Amino acid sequence: MKGIWIQLPVPDFNFYYLDSNIPLAAGYTILNNFEFLKENKLGIEILSQEISSLASDLFLINYILENNYDLLFFTSYMWNIERNLYISKKVKEIRNIKTIFGGPEISKDSPWLGDKNIDVFFIGESEGDFKKVFLEHFPEVISGKPYDVSKVFKNPYSEKVIECGLGKNFFLETMRGCPYRCKYCFYSKNRVRVRFYHKDLLKNFFKYQREFFKNSKELYILDPSFEVHPDLKGFLRKVANLNTQKLPIHTEIRAEKIDSEVASLMKETGFKSVELGLQSTSETVLSGISRKTDLEEFLNGVVELRKNGIDPQIGMIIGLPGDTIESFYETVSWLKKNDLSLNSEAFILSLLPQTELREGARHKNLKYMERPPYFVLDNGNIDERGIFNCIKILEDEFNIEYYPWEVPNLLNSRDGMFIGKIEIFSPLNFYENLNRALPELSNVMTVDVVNLKEGEVEYFLKGLLKIYQNNPYMLFNIVFEDGAYFNEGLLRKILDLLYNEEHYYNRLNYYREDFTKIYNVRLHMKGDISFFKKKRKFLPYFSSLIYEAIEDIDKIFEVGDKILFFHKFTIHDLKREYSFDELKEIKKLIPNFFDTVIFENKKIFKKWNLLFEVESANILKLLKSVRF
Repeated sequence: MKGIWIQLPVPDFNFYYLDSNIPLAAGYTILNNFEFLKENKLGIEILSQEISSLASDLFLINYILENNYDLLFFTSYMWNIERNLYISKKVKEIRNIKTIFGGPEISKDSPWLGDKNIDVFFIGESEGDFKKVFLEHFPEVISGKPYDVSKVFKNPYSEKVIECGLGKNFFLETMRGCPYRCKYCFYSKNRVRVRFYHKDLLKNFFKYQREFFKNSKELYILDPSFEVHPDLKGFLRKVANLNTQKLPIHTEIRAEKIDSEVASLMKETGFKSVELGLQSTSETVLSGISRKTDLEEFLNGVVELRKNGIDPQIGMIIGLPGDTIESFYETVSWLKKNDLSLNSEAFILSLLPQTELREGARHKNLKYMERPPYFVLDNGNIDERGIFNCIKILEDEFNIEYYPWEVPNLLNSRDGMFIGKIEIFSPLNFYENLNRALPELSNVMTVDVVNLKEGEVEYFLKGLLKIYQNNPYMLFNIVFEDGAYFNEGLLRKILDLLYNEEHYYNRLNYYREDFTKIYNVRLHMKGDISFFKKKRKFLPYFSSLIYEAIEDIDKIFEVGDKILFFHKFTIHDLKREYSFDELKEIKKLIPNFFDTVIFENKKIFKKWNLLFEVESANILKLLKSVRF
């Protein structure tokens, strides 16, 4: 009997989160059940991160069927549960395969319980009760008990169960459980007792990292409250002695627990950044979610971190019970006054299944989405319009864009595992020959329309529909180049044709102000000033303008209507050859647009990456382009 374990990524146009799609839960489960699996001749593979993170729906379905798996495991989060269900359904239509769903999204009050495409619902930690999956008469629901991690000193990386992330990064736990009872958090609900891993876990990890991954990017210690380690200062000294190469470390910690000595030890250990949950500066709001914060001590901790070169990443939550637009503004103002704007990020409250907030939502008059990401719709003081206002406050006060630009991949490359870009010169050829490319498509697709005539629209739309019908959870970037025909009717047809109302990405962008209100499809216009001026009336349909003349960046501002804010949605295309010195000058010209630079020329992309370490570089190497 053999099975495949799949963990699908956060859907994202810009590949920001793909290096976070490390199947750690699968790795620990298989590692801690290795002897059982071996004795019973059970071969459970973990799908590679390259395939799980980049493959289209069709590729994944074909891969499962072609390899004749008997068991199909899915790690389910709110961002991938619906795609998991779709793939499970399509596979089961062709072959009777046993499906097991586990992960945070599978809980006692999960809306997915009872779905006919799931054979086993695994609730809780899987290491200790994993064997039950293989019983002849398997239970429909398995409740995994908290696992004794104090005996776990091996890690799934050094044991070759999983690989590091696509960004040469690692995730690792050193503890499970959380002593705090924050009402919005699922983590502590069933894990109140804190359990620590064996003292040799990090010793074995760093030994492996030194030998095989000297140029690693980061170790993310996933502990929800790092500061609760017994003898924190002694623990930091131990880790500092182990981390001889000073691999950058990131974790989550309470700022109030950081004094000058702790901050100094963290620097010595290798910490480069930490997450600090402020959530709100309002005592009333914090009391309502069972969280206490001493603002003076919080600020002192931040100051000590900064002194030691550690980047504090401060989180706040929009829409908490008791919060008002005024109190949210006070939180933002406090951060701005203390020069923490660039260190802060805000999240819209999600009422997660089995959290105390969700269970008491009716009593507190909280309204929220019934499906992921379970965003709050009304907290009694702030309604949907109020959430929009809070986002606007954040953008205005911090001078940021809350929602990121969707940047299309226009890199020309013949190498790669998956097709990430299709260039269309002949729509008829595109439609008639698409079948040979269909099985190789990536899950984020750029369709670059170089040439399209009015009489060829039918073939173009038929080709797009064929892609979508085989990959309903794909993200589409459609780029119209200067010379390609389009009108308002065509743009609307494309959006309607490719819109998937079940797509998580559409709900994730619920509070985004956008003319189309369709987010799994993004339209881009590529050309020069004259092209944009000529097509001015169609600008509301487009999420960005792709502009080649970096030196004349100010001229683009003349094109967009102020209400469209098109100066925020300009993407710069580095097409021709540039020297290293020229690239440095370009970065100076567009410091606020650094994430919106795209490349067609592979050589210049490599130069840019050498200079500035583009986050998506490792991902783009896995994608190729085809022409029709």
